[in-house]
Amino acid sequence: MSNKRDSATLIELQQHIVDLCKAFDVELVIEPTATNAHAELKRFVQMMVASGGRQYVNAVKEERRLVMMPISNEMYYAVALHELGHFCHPGGRLPNSRDANGVINVKVAIEEEENAWTWAIHHALIWTMGCQDALDKGMKSYLKQVAA
Repeated sequence: MSNKRDSATLIELQQHIVDLCKAFDVELVIEPTATNAHAELKRFVQMMVASGGRQYVNAVKEERRLVMMPISNEMYYAVALHELGHFCHPGGRLPNSRDANGVINVKVAIEEEENAWTWAIHHALIWTMGCQDALDKGMKSYLKQVAA
């Protein structure tokens, strides 16, 4: 039997993300526009690359940061939970996900993705078809990389 609710408002979903960030000591930055959120995410990715692919998020506490736009639908809620899972699930960031040159180990990256989605499902207020769509589309993109 699931402990998930049948429904929730967008405000409740947004508040749930806020509450989880507080509970798991993750800084939350809610950007009102995609441009601002994209710029912040790009800056973060550049720092990850500059760090040589190390566990930068776990090593530098100030960078436990989730940057997002306000929740606009259930898919976006699921993605926000999933991104939190990368910080909060013990296997959300694995030390050997990149080689010495910063090249992604796709097999390990898939394991990280699966771990983050497991965390997301476990901590979700609701898990709808929209949430499942986000998971399916996210994993499909990683599985394409394995096949290539």
